[in-house]
Formats: sequence, C-alpha cells, structure tokens
Amino acid sequence: MPTDFLGNFPDRIVDSDGYPVTQVAASDVKTFPLTVVETDTAFPITLADNAFPANLFNADGSEYDASPATALLGFQVFEASGTYTPTTGTNYAYVVCVGGGGGGGFVRALSGSIDHTGGGGAGGGVSASVISSPTAVSIVIGAGGAGGVGATDADLSFATSGGATTYDGTVVVANGGGGGQGRSSATDAIGNGGDPGAVGTGDITLRGGGGQSGYGTTTGTKTYEGRGGAAAMGFGFGGKGDRSDVNIDGNDGVGYGGGGGSAATKSNTNGRNGGDGSDGVCLIWEFS
Repeated sequence: MPTDFLGNFPDRIVDSDGYPVTQVAASDVKTFPLTVVETDTAFPITLADNAFPANLFNADGSEYDASPATALLGFQVFEASGTYTPTTGTNYAYVVCVGGGGGGGFVRALSGSIDHTGGGGAGGGVSASVISSPTAVSIVIGAGGAGGVGATDADLSFATSGGATTYDGTVVVANGGGGGQGRSSATDAIGNGGDPGAVGTGDITLRGGGGQSGYGTTTGTKTYEGRGGAAAMGFGFGGKGDRSDVNIDGNDGVGYGGGGGSAATKSNTNGRNGGDGSDGVCLIWEFS
C-alpha cells in the first residue's frame, strides 16, 4: 500500500460512492489488501487485484497526497571560497561549516642536553543550521594555520590559528583552532597545545579538539611530538605525534580542520618546524 516518506497511511478511505472503508492490515505494506470493508459491515467492498480505492482523503476531508513531503535535490561541497547558488526547487538547505585547523608549534635551534618539543595545533570547530528558502550567498573557507618556523633564527615565527569558515557572513560560522606553542628557550622544554577556537554561530555549534603538548627528557633517549587536535565530529584529524631520537618536523593535519603536529629536537642546535593545519570546508544538502 503506498505510503508517504514517513510511512504514514491515509486517515480515511472512501469508495467511488463515498462510503468510508477501513483498512485491512497487511504484513507487506507494498501490497494493498484485495478486500476492504466499510465501517458498516453490511456493505462489503471487494477490489479487483492490485486495484486501489478511487479516492483517498485525510480526516479533515482534504485529498490525501501520497508523494513525499520533501526530497533530497542536491549536495554541494565547497573546499574553496565561492558563491553558493541553490539548485532550482530548493526550499531548505542543511549547511555544515568546518573551520581550519591550527598550526603546530616550532622548536628553535638550541644548545644543551634538554630535549625540546612544541605543542600541536587545535582542530577546527563545526557549526550547522537549516536554512529556509535559501538564496545565493557567499561562502568563505577557513585556511589551515601555518606551522611555526624554527629551523633558523632568521626565519623564526610562531604557529598561527586556523581561519573561520562562514556561510552568508555571520549566519553560519565555524571558527578555526588555535596554533600550538613554540619553544625558543633553552630552559623551557615543552610547548603547550593550541586551544580550540571560540564557539561559532548556528543551530549546532561545536568546538574542535585541543592540541596535545609534546614530551621531552633530559636523558637523551626519546622525544615525542605534540599531536594536533581533531576537528569536531571527526571531519579531520591532527598531524600525528611521532616518537624519535632525531630532530623532526611536525606532521600536517589531515582531512578538514585537522591541527598540525609539533616539531621536536634532540639535544642539539638544529631547529625544526611545526606542521600546517588543514583547511576547512562547507557542505550543503538541498531539499525540496
């Protein structure tokens, strides 16, 4: 028996003479029962094979429409900034924005017997909203934050935060993750991970995961990079935190909004760079 997209049946069925009839339960809703019976059982009505009553009405007397009330019309993905133009017939749009991941922290070239590590960048936030009667609007994609630079003192720079991803200005906003701390002091061995960005704007607003601090020792055995934070809802993951007995650069974030991993050094004068955070994204599902 035909149903609407939620699996509901008509409230009332009448035959071609206007007599109300009641439904006969069927184990398979795809097959309409061959016999239906009026409320007054003195007047049975038998339908021909695969036939359907002439008229279907709701309880308020309006004609029943078995077609779905809404349907998926399209899906658009924005990995770069641009203009969203709704597909013809779109009445509702479900918009999901993911902010950029923060960059991982550097380690400056330092002497001494202490191992040094930066902190991983934080993951991007996620915001989502249902938009009624959408129109053409601007989409801005938040860039991933740059990893800190510590290979030489001349190029020394701190990691930057990921950018915000927005739909129509301030209607839906997902903020980026913060950059991880770098290490530039011979006595300060470990950098803190980046903090998640501020809560964004939308019907649903989630912050990304914070970056992880690295780990170093004074024994000269192993050093551990700080892992980057994941984007909210698993859209992206942080650059992994490697364990090593040599100087290593941080790993880049992966997916959408993953934070960059931090650099790490082993008791020598070679600086290293943090990994970059990954860019955000905007996803739009369109419905009739």
